[in-house]
Amino acid sequence: MSHSEEARRRPTKAIVLAAGRGTRLGGATVDRPKCLLEVGGRSLLHRSLANLEKAGISETVVVFGHAARPLVEALDQRSGAMRVVPIPTPDYATRGSLGSLLTAIERTGTAPALVLESDLLYHRNFLDEALSGAASTLLTAGVSGSGDEVYVCASADRRLMYLGKAPSPERRALAVGEFAGISLLRESTLLAYAETARRWLTENRRDAHYEEALLELANAGHRIAVKHCPGLPWTEVDNRADLARARDRVWPELRTDAD
Repeated sequence: MSHSEEARRRPTKAIVLAAGRGTRLGGATVDRPKCLLEVGGRSLLHRSLANLEKAGISETVVVFGHAARPLVEALDQRSGAMRVVPIPTPDYATRGSLGSLLTAIERTGTAPALVLESDLLYHRNFLDEALSGAASTLLTAGVSGSGDEVYVCASADRRLMYLGKAPSPERRALAVGEFAGISLLRESTLLAYAETARRWLTENRRDAHYEEALLELANAGHRIAVKHCPGLPWTEVDNRADLARARDRVWPELRTDAD
């Protein structure tokens, strides 16, 4: 398939990475994954799945590891027309998100897909922004000030140049924004990612995150665009302060659009 043909295909698949242990949330995630934490009476995962279905996604793969039983039970109780496929990932504690995305690719193929982290509370317009991209695209949001931001820098033509939590002062000043944990990955990117992830795991680079592999692809000349989405409410939930921000600040902004 040519790049032009690939770009015309609107993705109908999503991959949600939900295997992590969420240790920074303490006891709240001992017996459940952090994506099942509730905001406004509904879990982060169910809110994200509802957003994906409204965006026209027909199949979502949920890659799980920690606290598998409550996650699978929660998916079994979900209603909706969108097909949801839970997939376990081996050695999730040592392979991290790098291995989780690789598992999804190996089990379900390389059809273009939205890739989302599971611990997000976000405005559903993020998905429309991602799906409108012709190339593989990483979304950024305004810098949250959480202290755990992944800063993203782009070239003049909006190609990914850098991402990381510890940029130099120069890179930090030039950052487009903070990685929002949502990407659109085209088939060519998923194929190249799988090769890179397998190599990194063979080299025992098990502490790497999936987005770092995407940066390596971009640095090697693979086209990955950056699209900034200012003004859209969003947060990830990595720790107790994030959870408080989700409940007290982001959820009230989203409430008018909630179902």
